[in-house]
Amino acid sequence: MRPFGNVRLQAFRAIACLSVFGCSPAPSTPTLELLLSAKDIDRLGGTTTIQAIATDGAGNVGQGHVTFSVATGQLSGTEVELDPYGKARVQYSCAQVADPTCASATSAQIEGTWNAASGPIASRVGVGVVDPGASLSKLRWAIPCQATNGTGCNCVDPAPVSTIIRGTAGISYDVTLRFRGVIEQQVYVGGTNDGAFWQIGGAPFNDGHNVYRLQVSSPAQTFYLNRGVSSNSTRCWPVDYTKTLRLAAGATVTLTAQVIDGAEITNNDGANAPLVIHDVPPAPEAYNGQFIQMDVVDVARVP
Repeated sequence: MRPFGNVRLQAFRAIACLSVFGCSPAPSTPTLELLLSAKDIDRLGGTTTIQAIATDGAGNVGQGHVTFSVATGQLSGTEVELDPYGKARVQYSCAQVADPTCASATSAQIEGTWNAASGPIASRVGVGVVDPGASLSKLRWAIPCQATNGTGCNCVDPAPVSTIIRGTAGISYDVTLRFRGVIEQQVYVGGTNDGAFWQIGGAPFNDGHNVYRLQVSSPAQTFYLNRGVSSNSTRCWPVDYTKTLRLAAGATVTLTAQVIDGAEITNNDGANAPLVIHDVPPAPEAYNGQFIQMDVVDVARVP
């Protein structure tokens, strides 16, 4: 029985050699791989690191240099020596102040070329160039009137609207927003306000009037857009004001409009004339209900 056992051991070793280590490794080809530290960057000066990793046909680290090129934007270097680990790094940005084409660019292709012993090897990687405020522009809180009943009309809660702020990871932005629309006023308890329609924090008073809420996940904060000193009214107000909010890249912004009691005040100025918001749809027609539209005025990176 002992010789049989030796044969089984030898067979096992042969299988292990073939399946794990490879007794006769197949020849490989040189490779060049490009990696990104961030796949999206803002067009306000955001940067990403492009790392090239070169490997020769025998699996050893590459030697020489990598040549980087891009059609739009700026590279911190074009010819970079490979380090002892076969790696080369370069910074890429697409700042619109340095390159006007970055103001409209939505992506860029960075190419790296390495002159291996067998000849040039190229690799490409794509970078997204984003406007952090783009996803916010023209979002609306809208509560259409379904059936009028005197100075009021029946309506339901619209579905919340959410978007994510794109940009350079780890960066925050001061986004200036313009709010225009037709609303009924609501009293809010606690928090702070600007003495007009803008409310930071607090909670709506339970009196059945509409609530217009703007929630930001990072930095976490809740804003209300129709603050008033009294909800005891049968008219609406036009709103047109700007506010600057700090928003982190990757933050979720959610717009919520709540009817509360299944009804809202009809679009009227107190003298039974509908309010029309100039240059905001459906102008020159009046909106049949209440709404607020949000538009982006300016975006600045937080140092």
